[in-house]
Amino acid sequence: MSGRPAKLSNRQRRSLQQLLIKGAQAAGYHTNLWTCPRIAQVIRRELGVNYHVDYLPRLLAALGFSSQKPESVAKEKDAVEVGQWIARDWRRIKKTLPA
Repeated sequence: MSGRPAKLSNRQRRSLQQLLIKGAQAAGYHTNLWTCPRIAQVIRRELGVNYHVDYLPRLLAALGFSSQKPESVAKEKDAVEVGQWIARDWRRIKKTLPA
């Protein structure tokens, strides 16, 4: 096998997967959002291995994780009002396909 040997053993990789699945709040963060800097800190703290944050997306992909961004929702959004607008106005303003 060529290249540099892996920094994490298979056992450490499984441990990291379990830590990530438990969520960022279980790791001591205020929100449940995983970021590369947070993951690097957890790997350093829990497994004693240093990774550069720019490499972590590649490591996470190898572990079966994908990069995801939380959907943003306006604080002012009122779901009831939106539902009423759709029921009342959407059909009226929706363009129809030509026959």
